[in-house]
Amino acid sequence: VRALNVSCRSALSLARSHMRSAHAGQHCDLRKKSCTLRGYTCRRTFFGNSGTRVRCTKGTHRVRFFYGV
Repeated sequence: VRALNVSCRSALSLARSHMRSAHAGQHCDLRKKSCTLRGYTCRRTFFGNSGTRVRCTKGTHRVRFFYGV
């Protein structure tokens, strides 16, 4: 997890929330290219066969993370 203008604790919490809501039928379903979570606009790109890169922004606040599906 990488963060800019966001505390580490908040960035990690946002990444966990995104991961938990990324399953089919949930708010940040992986079939969608983007979603809004806690006021952040999160955009994802797929990486390789099973990885996902996510970039969430809210003004000058940025959080980036990667996770495998």
